[in-house]
Amino acid sequence: MEGNQILWTAKFLLRLSRMSLWLMCSPESCFSAGRLTLVHGVRPFLLEFSDDPEHTIAEAFKVLVSRGWLESGDLVIIVADVLGGRSGAPDSEKRAVFDEVAEGSAEISSSRVRAALRKMSLKATDTVEFKLAHGDTGTISYEEFAEVASNAKQIVHTVQLRYCP
Repeated sequence: MEGNQILWTAKFLLRLSRMSLWLMCSPESCFSAGRLTLVHGVRPFLLEFSDDPEHTIAEAFKVLVSRGWLESGDLVIIVADVLGGRSGAPDSEKRAVFDEVAEGSAEISSSRVRAALRKMSLKATDTVEFKLAHGDTGTISYEEFAEVASNAKQIVHTVQLRYCP
């Protein structure tokens, strides 16, 4: 999820009860996790993400249990964005979204690439998004945007209720 969505979800869940909230973040996405430490009850921790979401969740459970934050049998709500479904988008959709975001310009700022991808329900890898957010890429042409969009994955938002193994 994007930082603002995670922040809103964290605040909402924490208001429901006196639960703790743990945020798994990859090294590439951890830069946005720092804001969440300001919300009482949110504890971010680094975790290497796998292409297999089930493996990532299993590893998160191991970390949480090893740190004494969870015990076997505890009920857990998992809120996640899973990259799955389709890859990329049709050229016509990429062009239309690029033109909309570019507002008549031949290029868009690297910071606007994420917004353009979200309009197509796509997300680039954390590594690509980190480079776009913190690199010195400046502006992106349509050809560069089309390449990023072709390698992006569809975002599937999930909420799961599970017991800690």
